[in-house]
Amino acid sequence: MTIQKFSIILFLLPDDRLVLQRRTKDAPLAPGKLGVFGGRVEVRETPEECLIREIREELSIDPG
Repeated sequence: MTIQKFSIILFLLPDDRLVLQRRTKDAPLAPGKLGVFGGRVEVRETPEECLIREIREELSIDPG
């Protein structure tokens, strides 16, 4: 059994609304569905590094 690590990003707005993404219709998993941001932790990557990479990739935001 292989254990896979994932990092998930939850964005909560000041008015307590949660920001979700709508997956594209050609997404390999759950096409067209709502989901959270995040992704698989790569080899030799910490969960924190994964979060920063995913924010850059999925949102085009540089968290610093």
